[in-house]
Amino acid sequence: MKEKVNALAVGWKADKLRGSLMVCWVITVFSSFFGSYLLPIAVPALGSIFLFRIALPIAAVLYILYAIREKEAIWRGVSALEKWCYVFAAVMLVYAAGSLFRAMDFMRTFRMLFNLCFDMCFFLLMLRLCRDKQMRRVTLYTVAATLAVLCLLGIYEIFFGGIFSPKYNDFKRFEFLGGIYQLPVVSYENTNDYTSSVVFSGITLFLSAAVNWKSAGRKLRWGIVAGFSALYFLSIAGSARLVLAGFWAVFIGFTVFLLVSDRKRLWIPLAILVLIAGTQFGCKYYYISGAIRQYRAQMEEYHNQPENAGQTAPPKFVINTPTGPSLEEEFFTTNEETGEQILRSDASGGIRASLLRHALNCLVYSKGLGVGVGNTSGLCESWQVMEDGRAWSIHCFIARILADYGIFILIPLCAIAFLLLKSFLLAFWQSYKRHDRHVCALSLLYFLVLLAYPFLSTSSSDAQDSIAMWIYLAAVVLFSLKLTALGKEEPAIEDTAH
Repeated sequence: MKEKVNALAVGWKADKLRGSLMVCWVITVFSSFFGSYLLPIAVPALGSIFLFRIALPIAAVLYILYAIREKEAIWRGVSALEKWCYVFAAVMLVYAAGSLFRAMDFMRTFRMLFNLCFDMCFFLLMLRLCRDKQMRRVTLYTVAATLAVLCLLGIYEIFFGGIFSPKYNDFKRFEFLGGIYQLPVVSYENTNDYTSSVVFSGITLFLSAAVNWKSAGRKLRWGIVAGFSALYFLSIAGSARLVLAGFWAVFIGFTVFLLVSDRKRLWIPLAILVLIAGTQFGCKYYYISGAIRQYRAQMEEYHNQPENAGQTAPPKFVINTPTGPSLEEEFFTTNEETGEQILRSDASGGIRASLLRHALNCLVYSKGLGVGVGNTSGLCESWQVMEDGRAWSIHCFIARILADYGIFILIPLCAIAFLLLKSFLLAFWQSYKRHDRHVCALSLLYFLVLLAYPFLSTSSSDAQDSIAMWIYLAAVVLFSLKLTALGKEEPAIEDTAH
């Protein structure tokens, strides 16, 4: 780490504008994970101005000055995928600004627009800055260091109480080694926001590690073991089922990557599975220890039976753990009056399904033009989609923006999705034809990383303001360009030896 800091200092002396931009960008990325807890300043109507919201505009201005000095072309020499990302950001901002004139709740729409300006600024800035290899490396080191801090804080918070906020101190649901502990939240609003953020960040780093796998050392390999294991533990502790689905998609992808390109390193997923099993043992310890005590008592009673008492079969060792509702029960219940199956309003599955159906109704109601930013949630309250009114946020980022923006956002979204999948298919097919195991494995990992997105982005009530998600999305776009280039390259000599 000291060498990285020295490199930043040397770079700053050689080019103070670029060096200042790099330092400010590092501060921006680091502070994005801690939100309003770093240097908060209350501002009427807007909420809080904090370090991230101060550092990001400064970084943007420094980049503009740097781009002007270097005569950097914004549009020329840019891939179609990047151009569609620019269009996506422009549509998001312009439509959101126009939504102010038909907002059901002006302040709600204004706050969403205000936050969106920062989100899109960060996303575009990362796309531009991380085209540079040195800036990309510095960004990844910053994300890695911050992720390590977040994971350690989350683990500490589970066992010893809230660090930034005590709001979860009395909300103890995580059973581990016979004790009951609180859910991790750290600097986020809730545990779903926290766990999805750390997993999004972890995926970005795992993807980068896979790209540079041939030069990976022992520290990186053990870091991957520790990273996957910590993310699983935190996701389990946070009861984040959708985050776990995304986690498993990426874990399977990384295992397939090693299976195809580097079978000597299959000990990595095996070590992770051992640590995952340890986590599961800790979670079930209360029931396992209880089952052992019961089994020992039954065996003692069995052996103490008189010989002429008509011996029964020896007892069996059974671990009885509480079972939750089935998948069907999670979503549906029976109306006592009509006998019909209806969506549940008292379980996560039924609530989320009702909100998704509401988003689709909004899209139809607006005839595909979108109801306006913030109005999907407003109509959820107005139409009383949820009887108790406790849930009005759509809990699915993609569904919410489709309902808000309509076809205006659907077009760039479809274009981006098509180009991302195209890069995967072309890289996979071209590498398969020339027997390039590394690129073929990378493309499979990339596909499963994309597959994780719907789960992770749906975990939060609204992932728009999750900067970790925008880091992930920018990384996915930039990796797509790298994957396309690798797919066209001839394999190296060491690759053809496989």
